[in-house]
Amino acid sequence: MLIPLSYRYGAACGRKVLLPALLALAILGAECAGARAAITNSAVATASYGATAVASAQSTALVNVTPGVASLSVVKSASPTGNVVAGQTVTYTYVVKNTGTLTVTNVSPADTHNASGPAPAPSGETLTNDAGQLNDSTDVSASDGVWSVLAPGDTVTFTGTYTVLQSDVDQLQ
Repeated sequence: MLIPLSYRYGAACGRKVLLPALLALAILGAECAGARAAITNSAVATASYGATAVASAQSTALVNVTPGVASLSVVKSASPTGNVVAGQTVTYTYVVKNTGTLTVTNVSPADTHNASGPAPAPSGETLTNDAGQLNDSTDVSASDGVWSVLAPGDTVTFTGTYTVLQSDVDQLQ
C-alpha cells in the first residue's frame, strides 16, 4: 500500500502536491529543476484503553532532498590505432557512463571525424557495468545506437566501424 506523503517544492515552483514518493520525485526532476525540495512526513500513534481511543499528538519529520545532477562521460578507443591501409576496417568502442545522480534516457554517442567517408554510426549497445540497483538500466531496442534508460553509476558500451578509403590514405598523409 502506498502512503501519500506531502512534498513541498521550493519557492521557484511555488506549490504543494500530495503524491506517492516515486511519482513526486519524478515530477520534482521534470518540473522543478534546481528547486530545493523537502519530504514532510507526519505520524500519529493510536491505541485503545478499554473502550476509550487514545491518540498521540502529531509528529512531523522534514527531510531535505538534494537536487539531482544529470552527467555523462565517454571514453572512445580505436583498434587498430595506426598504420592502416585502404580497405582496412577500424573498430571504435565508446564507453558511456552515467556520472550523475539522475537516471538519463536515450543515451547515444555521436561521432565525427576528418576522414573521407561517413563517420561511424555507434550501435551494438551493451550494458557493461550495472553499478547500482540490479536491472535499473534497460534498453528497449537492441543494437539501434540508443540505450533507453541508464541509471546513475551504470555504463553502456557501443561500437562503430569505419573502412579506410583510398582517399583517406591520399589526403591524410
